[in-house]
Order: sequence, then C-alpha cells, then structure tokens
Amino acid sequence: MLRRLLLPFVCISLAQDSTCVRAADLTPPTAEAIFDAYLRARGGEDALNSLGAIERIGWISTFMDDGGLQAGTYHTCIRYPDRIAIEIDAGAFQLAQALRTDGAVECSRGFAACRLASREVATQLIDTARHANKDLLDKKDLWRAAAVTPSANGAAWRLATARAWAEFDRTDGHLRWLGRDRRARRLGQWRTVEGVTIPFRLEDYGVEGNDRSWSNTVQLKEVHITAKPSAWCTERFGER
Repeated sequence: MLRRLLLPFVCISLAQDSTCVRAADLTPPTAEAIFDAYLRARGGEDALNSLGAIERIGWISTFMDDGGLQAGTYHTCIRYPDRIAIEIDAGAFQLAQALRTDGAVECSRGFAACRLASREVATQLIDTARHANKDLLDKKDLWRAAAVTPSANGAAWRLATARAWAEFDRTDGHLRWLGRDRRARRLGQWRTVEGVTIPFRLEDYGVEGNDRSWSNTVQLKEVHITAKPSAWCTERFGER
C-alpha cells in the first residue's frame, strides 16, 4: 500500500533556487506550444511586430576579470527598424553608439564627437535595431521545431536549436534564460508596458576566447513605448 502512495519527485537545490516537482509533471509539451505560450505572455506577435519606438533608462554594473567592477547609467532608444542609440556612463566603461541618418557611429562620452563605426559594431547596431526587445521572433520557425527538455531545476522548459538554447518558465511562459556559444542572458522582472511585457532586469554572462570572464547587469527604472521617439532619441539619431 505504501508503495502506491509514493510519487516520484525530482528535487534540486541551487544557490538561488530550490524546487521540487513531480516527475510526471516534467513530460514536456511541444516546442511550438511552449513558444506560442511565450508570445502570448509577451502580449502577442502582432504587438511585438508593431512596436514603433522604445526607450529604456536605468543602471548598469559590469565586471571583468582584468577591469574590476564598474557601475553607472544606462540609456537606449530604438526606432524600428533602422535607428538606435546606446549610451552607457559607468566609470571606465564608456559607450556611446548610434545607427543614425548618416550610418553607424561610435562616439565619445555624451556623443560629443563621433566617427564611423567599425564593420563589426555597425553590424551589431543594425541587427539590434531590427530585433531588440523581440527576443527569438526573427527565428520563430527554428524555435518552434527545437528539442525540448526540462531545465536543470524543473521550473522551466528548455528549447535547444543547433546553435542556441532558451528556457521558458513553466508557470507564466516568460523567457528566463537565453544562451549561445559561451554567452548567456538571464531575464527577469517582466512588466507590461503599453500592452507588451518587457524584462526590467537583464544579466549577461560570458567567457572570451582567452578564458577572460565578464558579466553585466542592467536594472531598468523606466521603459517608454511610443509611436515616435523622444527628443533625446532623435538628437542622437542625427535628426535635430
């Protein structure tokens, strides 16, 4: 009788997570069902594709093996699909880049002086201006056909393609982790802004080819989704 009352459980304790789930509950749905639940959690595919402009303001902390910890302000703006401005002011870590009317540029602090960006930076800016805040949508067919397994702690479904992996919360459908090569991003504090859910906390981790590790944490305090970008944005787009 006792044997019939016992249910198999999977229990895993991690530094920031401790959970026990029934083994029977770990039978995964299809990748298509998981991905479509994620899109619904975001507000729907149509809402993501109709984004006009998004401006994000907050703080960033960054750590590198050879550079220590730096912290400061973080400000980005995108007008889809071909304008973006990124400004980070965090001590020794300074970044001012934009994709604007005259092309991709890298600038000094506060966008005081700019020069044409390298091909690598220009490619990154072009890709970000098209796809940022629409995670995975550009490769939706691949994700809908991905392999599915439970995450290590059983709290998420893990989808894996040939080159990347992603974990989606089993409860609310949101994207929790995204990884590729030797980089990974943790997403959290999802909040709804103008009908679209946005992660207000992003943690990035990576290891470079020389085994030098780094990490960034972005904590947003404001996200504005509008039809047209603000004056801060248009000034950096070169559209004064």
